[in-house]
Amino acid sequence: MYHINIYFENTYIYTSIKFIMSVVRVGAWGGSGGTGQWTYLVPASTRLQQIQVVTNGRCIYSIQFIGFNQQTNRLVNSELYGNDANLDDGTTYTVEIPNGQHLSTISGTFGTYQDLSNIITSLSFRVGRNLMEFGGKTGTTFSLPVNRGVIKGFFGNSGDYLDSLGVVIAPL
Repeated sequence: MYHINIYFENTYIYTSIKFIMSVVRVGAWGGSGGTGQWTYLVPASTRLQQIQVVTNGRCIYSIQFIGFNQQTNRLVNSELYGNDANLDDGTTYTVEIPNGQHLSTISGTFGTYQDLSNIITSLSFRVGRNLMEFGGKTGTTFSLPVNRGVIKGFFGNSGDYLDSLGVVIAPL
């Protein structure tokens, strides 16, 4: 609830406006480990163009989101969520999201890797008819089809690995 004071013709008008947020957070899947929580929201006038995933084939080291700002015609990178020290040991994969398309499904698994439990072990992204899968499919599965909305962001925990991942969805 927001309260607004309006000054109009020598009179104060006091009113309340209730804004209903139609954004929904779904998840997060995985564990609560890592060194901190994070949230990435696609900035205004920006469309999500790429997702970069770093994996060693058994777990997800990190994830980064790249948007295209339609006002400046420039790419805008999010922070790297996870550990960039693992980049030498892993392979970076890029999920392309062409203009006019969107992510329709996000799925994956979380489980144990080495001595860590409940970290993201695999991720899959569906864009149109293309399905891109990364990591090792071990552990508990999760899947989020996005039929009546659009993904506006992500959130989770990370440290040396991607510990958890959730999705922010808005209506079309």
